Amino acid sequence: MSTRIRQKNGWESYKAILALAIPIIIQNLFSAAVSSADVIMLNSVGQSAVSASSLAVQYTNVLYMILYGRGTGSTMLCAQYWGKKDLRAIAKVEGIALRVALGFSILFAVPAAAIPETMMRLFTEDQELICLGGQYLRIISISYLCWGVSEIYLSVLRSIERVRISMLLNVTALLLNIILNAVFVFGLFGAPKMGIRGVALATSTSRAVQLIASLVVSAFSKDVKLQFRLMFEKSGVLLKDFVRLSLPALGNDVIWSVAFSMYSVIMGHMGSDVV
Repeated sequence: MSTRIRQKNGWESYKAILALAIPIIIQNLFSAAVSSADVIMLNSVGQSAVSASSLAVQYTNVLYMILYGRGTGSTMLCAQYWGKKDLRAIAKVEGIALRVALGFSILFAVPAAAIPETMMRLFTEDQELICLGGQYLRIISISYLCWGVSEIYLSVLRSIERVRISMLLNVTALLLNIILNAVFVFGLFGAPKMGIRGVALATSTSRAVQLIASLVVSAFSKDVKLQFRLMFEKSGVLLKDFVRLSLPALGNDVIWSVAFSMYSVIMGHMGSDVV
């Protein structure tokens, strides 16, 4: 009898893990598919467009890893309070995470919008790649602010066992990104052929739609809502806990992303063919 109970509890644990893991796996699979779609579609535009976008996206990837690290910290902390059913504490953690995420998003968005060519010079000396990459960064900078908000809210949803909703919003945004890539890159349905600018516009549009969808989910949520006023509330001990849990995850992700970007910096200064 005890063996059967252990087996039953084991299968229950596996089922619970799979219920959480499979949506995250699907979400990451689609995320990788978007990057592949960008390269496939830009191949028709030319080698320089592929090279410029692959360099410019490294700037975005550093921000992504920062937001991912912040999201990991908020997920760990919110999950603890979800176990206690302390929704007020979860709301405060969300406010802290939004404050930090928006701060970093603005820090990355302003240079990308105002001096994109200067940011591209960090990756390459090729003037054509600097020009094309600058066009990409200026347009995609809009997505950083939308991304900063939605990523935190989706992280909180995952922490309170709303993994499927988080997956659905992410997959919807990624599918829309792929469709809009085709529309703007190839000029389908009467849209202008925008090349590398089309990829950036598709990303910004899909992230804006994702943020709107998050606001809609928030409006109907009975547990956790997306409330910007939470950013200005005093957090006290929660802020210390957030920093304690987030900094290791953030440090790990940022160091990894910056180190990985160095490959692109080295190749970018070796010419378009190498990139």
